[in-house]
Amino acid sequence: MRTRLVFVLFFLFFCRTVPTGAATFDYPANLNAEQTVIDDVYMISTTAAMKGKVVGDLMALGKTLACPGAVAGDLLAIGLQVDFDGMVNDDVRMLGFNTDLRGNVGDDAVLTGFKVFLSPEARIGHTTVVTAKQAILHGQMRGDLIVNAYDCLIGGNVEGNVKAATAKLQLTPTAHIKGDLIYAGQETLIVPPGAIIEGEIIQQQAPSPAGFLFLPSGEGRHWAKLAGFAAWDAGLIIIGAGLLLFMPQTVHTPSKVMMSKPGLACFYGFLWLVGAPIIASLGLVTIIGLPLSIAIVFLYVSGLYLSSLPVALWLGEKLCRTRSRPYLSLTIGLLMISLCRALPYIGMVFGLLVLTVGLGSLALSFRNFLREMAKP
Repeated sequence: MRTRLVFVLFFLFFCRTVPTGAATFDYPANLNAEQTVIDDVYMISTTAAMKGKVVGDLMALGKTLACPGAVAGDLLAIGLQVDFDGMVNDDVRMLGFNTDLRGNVGDDAVLTGFKVFLSPEARIGHTTVVTAKQAILHGQMRGDLIVNAYDCLIGGNVEGNVKAATAKLQLTPTAHIKGDLIYAGQETLIVPPGAIIEGEIIQQQAPSPAGFLFLPSGEGRHWAKLAGFAAWDAGLIIIGAGLLLFMPQTVHTPSKVMMSKPGLACFYGFLWLVGAPIIASLGLVTIIGLPLSIAIVFLYVSGLYLSSLPVALWLGEKLCRTRSRPYLSLTIGLLMISLCRALPYIGMVFGLLVLTVGLGSLALSFRNFLREMAKP
């Protein structure tokens, strides 16, 4: 719970609060090279490109994101394909299936994805944190490098220490590490001719294949947990934003039902939370009931994951005091729910309440939908 609290506070810090005059999602998906925005910018689109200049922070959500422009503040980018080849004066946080960084970062960079690529022309002003299945790291890193990856290749210049928890760690002849190299992996590191390590090479006990993300010292485990919480909350934000964009009633209707009938929503949520597993297990007894059981399990698991969305939208609208910015309200609401769940003692009770009310509002909305469909 403490790790989750740290992550949420960390996430809230780089998202920061949204000023009342912010442009938010009213901006188009593409910001042209000649455009300059003196404010924070919040973009959401299937394909988004920021080629202009943002004098503030930039937060972008989408399937394909590109940022060849300049950002005076922080950059937060979440998508399937995330490319950055511009300039950010402060911190960069990127989460994507494929994450490519080719530009200049003034301070810290946190890169998470299935594949993370740091190009030779990339420049990072301070600490670099990478969590990935495959990490290819070139470029100039002026601080420490912390890597949690299955397969990691380092070919850049690291002015600090390198701490790596990997199953496979490789250095190229262009690698230059001015500090210590501390690694935990299943294979012995071979330093190729041309590679330079000015500090010590320290090999720690290799983790198991299932636990390659965790350093025995605990630091790798800490960052891996943060990455897991980031992926969970970021996934909810992306799914919620997609539903608001393409099927807004799937989020708005349960939120309205929850506000109008909170007691009934709790009752339905409790019935669904307890009754669905029982019904699904009974259906497994017969061949005829097997497809029904599979459908119930699918709806049950989906409901558990999405139950926070209607509650988050309602909470975000209350905090923002407006219903005109649903994407922003949903994001703030989800972060606040995650923060409250991390609180000691009351966090578990709060999480159960959100789960019950959210499930009930989804079930009531689905019941009302079926009734409408049944009308002649």
